[in-house]
Amino acid sequence: MNASHPSLVRDLAVECGDRRLGVALFGSEQGLPVIYQHGLPGSRLEAGLVAEAARQNDLKLVAIDRPGYGVSDPRPGRSLASWASDVAVVADFLKLNRFALLGVSGGALYA
Repeated sequence: MNASHPSLVRDLAVECGDRRLGVALFGSEQGLPVIYQHGLPGSRLEAGLVAEAARQNDLKLVAIDRPGYGVSDPRPGRSLASWASDVAVVADFLKLNRFALLGVSGGALYA
């Protein structure tokens, strides 16, 4: 847990080529991984709103700041489709073989 955000399990930056992506983990560390797509405007910390429900249901929320949001670096010329490669980098970094996707509000388009 993190004193500044009690429901936060881990907050980290993942290298993605010459950029970094902000990633926050909420819920159950050993639970079923769910990639949480934040709304607009929003950031990885938005997933903290449902962290307790995730913990109670044995889910690990993996919330990633999209390029230019939160602490993630911008990705000039990005497209909606290019987001999939960023998610793959984070999934590989966390050694996630399988995961579910959850898109909230404006994040639904990315899921």
